[in-house]
Amino acid sequence: MLTLALCLAFQRGQVENLPVKQPEVFFPGEREVVLGPLAYRDTVMPMIHSKLLESTADIHGIHPPVWDEYPIGHVRWSVKPDVFATKPCMVLRTEGQYLPKYNFAFKGNTRKIEFTVEVHGTTQWWLAPDGTILRQYVQLVDARGTRTASCTYDKDSIDIQFDIYGQRRITTLYPGDMDKVQAQFKPMIVDGKVVMPEKEYLVYDPFTGGFLKRTAKVSGHFDGTYLSLKFKGTHVDIDGILEDGPIKTYIDDEGDLVKIDLTKDRYVTLGVTPPGKDNGHG
Repeated sequence: MLTLALCLAFQRGQVENLPVKQPEVFFPGEREVVLGPLAYRDTVMPMIHSKLLESTADIHGIHPPVWDEYPIGHVRWSVKPDVFATKPCMVLRTEGQYLPKYNFAFKGNTRKIEFTVEVHGTTQWWLAPDGTILRQYVQLVDARGTRTASCTYDKDSIDIQFDIYGQRRITTLYPGDMDKVQAQFKPMIVDGKVVMPEKEYLVYDPFTGGFLKRTAKVSGHFDGTYLSLKFKGTHVDIDGILEDGPIKTYIDDEGDLVKIDLTKDRYVTLGVTPPGKDNGHG
C-alpha cells in the first residue's frame, strides 16, 4: 500500500525524489570469473553501505567527520560437483539481495518518508571443468512479480525458456561470437599464476535478449589483515557488471573472495573465516 501511495503522490507532483527505476540486484560469481569453476562451500557475505559524512556544526559545537555504515543486503554462493546431460560438471549457485533505502520528501516538507525497496534473485551456472557454460538459470523477484529463464548452451546456439511475470516463451539464439560468451568462466589465474591478464566476455541477459559486454583485468596485488587474519592476493577490475562503473574484486592466494568494492558507496566483504583459512574448500 505504501508503494502505491508513493507512486500516486509522485504522479500528482507531490513527491520530489521518488525513484522510477527498479534497482539492480548484485550477484556474486566474480571469483569464478577469475579462477574458473573451483569447488567452494556455501558462503554468505554481507553488502554494506559505507560513506564518510562531512563535519557539521550546531549550537553544541563542531562535530568531526564520521563513517556511516549499515547493511543493505547480502550475497551467497557455492560451487559444487553436479551432473548435466549425464556428464560430470560443477554448478555455481548464486543469490543476491539488495535493500536500498530512499528518503522521500513531499513538497513543502509537509511529510518525510524513509522507504526500503527489496530486490532478490538467484542464478545457477552448470559449468564444464574448463569453464565452458552448459546451462544457465536465472530467477529475479521484485515488486512486479517473478521472472525466470532456463538457457541451454550448445556449440553454436542457446535454447531459452522464459517465464516473465506469467508470460511464457521459447526461443533459440545463434550468437555471432560464441567464444566470447564462453570466455566468462575461463580462468585468468591458475595455481597462483596469472595466465590471462585481461579478458573480454559476453553475458547473455535472457530478460532483455541482449549480450552484456564485460571486461576483467588483473590490476595489482593486495596485502593486509582482516578478521585478525593475514590476506595476500590479487585484485581484478571488472567493468560492465554495474551500469555506473567498474567493481574491484579481491581474491587471496588461497582462492578466497575477500572483498568486492561496488559503486554507490557499497562493498561486499567477509563476515566469517573463509575456507582457505580453516583447511577446507568443500
